[in-house]
Amino acid sequence: MSQHDGPVDFTRLAAGFAASAKATLDHVEALLDGRAGPPGDATTPSGAAGAEERRKGVRSGLDTARHLIDTLSMLDEKTRGNLTSAESSFLGQVLTDLRVAYVQVDDRARKGMARAASA
Repeated sequence: MSQHDGPVDFTRLAAGFAASAKATLDHVEALLDGRAGPPGDATTPSGAAGAEERRKGVRSGLDTARHLIDTLSMLDEKTRGNLTSAESSFLGQVLTDLRVAYVQVDDRARKGMARAASA
């Protein structure tokens, strides 16, 4: 038996979306730090081409994270009143944490891109 056997419940569903969003934000931070290349790219180009690829990777990652957060938000709206208090609390906390993390990474990306454009 694998760890995924058993009933699927709402908390596992929400946790899966949250984990994907967090991993995406972590990858964007790695791109901003120069520790990773764009998704699916085995090599990180250098120079202007590398900077452009990282910028595209950052934008793509932020878009993906935003979509996952919006999906969780939609689930929150559509299931309101139908969740247990534990499920509702979990989802609320996950959304708060992800929104804060997204704003921090997005702000860092905007500042980094503005510095790069003015250099």
